[in-house]
Amino acid sequence: MGRTRPPTATRAHDDEALKALEDRFEIAFYESPIPKAITTLAEGRYVDVNEAFERQMGYLRSEICGRTSLELDVWPTAAAREAVVATLLRHKKVSNLPEQFRTKSGRLITTTYSAGLVTLNGEPCILAAILDVTGQKEAEAALRESESKFRMLAETTQAGIFIYRQNGGFCYFNPQLERFIGFSAAELLGMSIWNLIHPDALALVKQRIESRMRGEPISDRLQFKVLTKNGETRWLDVAAQLIEYEGQPAILGTGFDITESKESERKASEYTALLQTLITNSPYGILMGGKDHMIRFCNSAFERIFQYREHEVIGRDPDELIGLPENNDARDISARVLRGEVVQASAVRRRKDGSRVDVEFHAVPLMSDGEFSGCFGIYQDISDRIRSEARLRALRDRLTRVQDDERAHIARELHDDIGQRLALLAIQLGQLQKTAHEASPSIGQQLETSRRLAEEICADAQRISHRLHPTQLVLLGLSTALSRLCTAFARQTGIAVDFVHDETPKLSPELSTCLYRIAQEAIQNAAKHSGSREIRVALCSSDGAVRLSIVDTGGGFDAAAADAVPGLGLISMTERARSVGGELTIESAIGVGTRVAAWIPLPRVLIQA
Repeated sequence: MGRTRPPTATRAHDDEALKALEDRFEIAFYESPIPKAITTLAEGRYVDVNEAFERQMGYLRSEICGRTSLELDVWPTAAAREAVVATLLRHKKVSNLPEQFRTKSGRLITTTYSAGLVTLNGEPCILAAILDVTGQKEAEAALRESESKFRMLAETTQAGIFIYRQNGGFCYFNPQLERFIGFSAAELLGMSIWNLIHPDALALVKQRIESRMRGEPISDRLQFKVLTKNGETRWLDVAAQLIEYEGQPAILGTGFDITESKESERKASEYTALLQTLITNSPYGILMGGKDHMIRFCNSAFERIFQYREHEVIGRDPDELIGLPENNDARDISARVLRGEVVQASAVRRRKDGSRVDVEFHAVPLMSDGEFSGCFGIYQDISDRIRSEARLRALRDRLTRVQDDERAHIARELHDDIGQRLALLAIQLGQLQKTAHEASPSIGQQLETSRRLAEEICADAQRISHRLHPTQLVLLGLSTALSRLCTAFARQTGIAVDFVHDETPKLSPELSTCLYRIAQEAIQNAAKHSGSREIRVALCSSDGAVRLSIVDTGGGFDAAAADAVPGLGLISMTERARSVGGELTIESAIGVGTRVAAWIPLPRVLIQA
């Protein structure tokens, strides 16, 4: 038999054990990092809470103890607490229930709720551990949302997205990659990325993957060729990143099909090389100006024409470089180009040594979104052509003067010699006719016929003489000569020729002959080609020049195609006007008639008079 403890000793031992148990409970309750609370089972009145609960719910212990959870509106609804209490009564405990609670600030938090029934001071209570998992749940929701967004993006993007291991095996690829390559998903799963890369790029891509796996700093972007299922070569622009996928290192790639842009680059490169070759070897001088109009480039032909080296013109203003200092025509043309106008003209420009050069040029603006971004100037040295044209004009002028002199000589011969002898012959025939009529009427009649024929030939000779060289120009002046020309022409052709004029100064024989011949040619052309029954001729002087116009209302013609007409009439009139420093313009269109206008500057002496 063992020794029996006295009642006092047993009680003391029990008190010590209870005290130790209480101490352990307090430590487990108050020092726990998990929020804990003790509430009465019946009312849900808070008996005690730990510091973790205070921090989580926002209440001080003094604010919450003695009050019910319904008073504090901790549970979202009374029914939610009732459901938990009913479960506790049936099972004595609950573990990791997903429950929501309202903090002091009014924010709802999501928790895992674990609780059991205990008795304190004879009253049934609930000891609950309430762990806030709101952040975790939000993170999980965000992750799910992120995964959903990634999948939606990956499935709908125009980029090919794929994940592969270092050995080249695919972990993931989106439908767009299948469309790029032409292989099905089942086929790609049985392949590696090495099967898709073009042999020309395979070594480079493998080297970059190995460097990326080692963590070496390399560019994220790479463009390389791939082979499609049907053997076609296409270009991909791939951005790659080292990631962790399912716990292992992998590479995430995003690729865009840039085959068309690569083809465009190739063509652009070819065109650029072709353009560079053309510009470099062009016989025309070419310069390029920037947005500020300053020279950015010139070719060797430009250097040859203007005697500059390229480094001497870069950054220079072309107007100051080759424009003439005494006028602003270069700046005026540049202003038009800056407004977006294409200008073609002939002008005189200045070389490096100060000498002048005749050029024909095209100034072409480069416009971007309606704004000036640069320009091209294309120059051709036409000095030889100008000299040839000048010599040709001089030759034509000389030929015209020779023709006029020859016509005048022939006219005088017709009028003074042949005309006079024909007139004398007509007189002699008249005298013979009178004598013969008495002896033989038939011979007299024949002589009469011969006399009339001689008179007609004499009149024709006079008309030809006047046409070759109208003597009335010298005797009566241009206005009277033109008036008689119009009257005679109207009488011979039946075409109404209306002549109007104002007071014009007395002109030199050269100017008078020039205008008379232009009028004569234009009137004959109108009668011959226009079909018009009315012609209007006008002569006037104003602003230091004499002006002549011949207008008909006939069928007209295409003035732009006039140079193709084989006749010399238009050329002759133009050359006559140029020979005296004037201009000739011809305006015509099908169905609207024709207007020929000559403008001849008056000599300074006549203007001052």
